[in-house]
Amino acid sequence: MWKKILVFLMIGVTTVSIVGCKKNSVSVTEEDLEKVLQEIDNYYQSEKYKVDDYSMSFYYMDLTNMKVVVGLMDNSKEHREGFKKNVVDSEYITFVQGREFVDLKDYES
Repeated sequence: MWKKILVFLMIGVTTVSIVGCKKNSVSVTEEDLEKVLQEIDNYYQSEKYKVDDYSMSFYYMDLTNMKVVVGLMDNSKEHREGFKKNVVDSEYITFVQGREFVDLKDYES
């Protein structure tokens, strides 16, 4: 009886180690993130853009987490939804609190 249990456990452990325990998630590529960045660039270079639109202060590609990080000065649900509706709606975007731009040349001695 113990031999059957031991064999069953060994087969289970071997199967899990070979197959793995991955989540059923879609693999994100750097190209996917670059497409999102390009859509953001296109919006901010277009005629649709107004200076105060969604008060975005920065955006960048986070290759560690495979996300595009967008910093909004007003990181409210309303501004996030407006950004998604008018700029780009992507599952790869993560919104964070933005900051005021500081020009370092003002602080040089």
